[in-house]
Amino acid sequence: MAPSSTLEKNMAAKKEIRQRLLAMRSACPKEERTRQSADIARQVLAHPAYHSCGTLFSYVPFRQEVDTWPVMRTALAEGKTVAVPKVEGREMTFYRITGEADLAPGSFGILEPKESCPAIWPAAGDVMLLPGAAFDREGHRIGYGGGYYDRWLAGCSGWKVGLCRAALLQDRLPR
Repeated sequence: MAPSSTLEKNMAAKKEIRQRLLAMRSACPKEERTRQSADIARQVLAHPAYHSCGTLFSYVPFRQEVDTWPVMRTALAEGKTVAVPKVEGREMTFYRITGEADLAPGSFGILEPKESCPAIWPAAGDVMLLPGAAFDREGHRIGYGGGYYDRWLAGCSGWKVGLCRAALLQDRLPR
């Protein structure tokens, strides 16, 4: 099979998985999503990597994503640096925030840091909370199709933590 055919097959498989799992995520009742987000936040906050990090890179939750605000609020209260992304053209840059007041609606209607927030880059030992349509047990993810996180993660060190509900965790995803 030619490489382009394999690539096309993987892209089609990812698209089908993304659509199916996002539909499942949307169908989950709000009360259940809230409970699951709280459970996930407790797991993140109990993890040794979180305790030892100085900076938490997080996404701002949108639609039915796992809610990261409990983790971000705790990190801020503990004196950790918190950074969230802003889409800039085809790239994404993370900016330090001190709370929700530092955010305004941005790309795709997602809250993003205001212009007054300083840019920040991850270092070894930092923790990055990642959104996604699905994750597998080997640490691979399927995002939303724009490639923003894929491009950003390519040069990042630190702990990468994919957040998803158990129903969205797959044994293996196409790569």
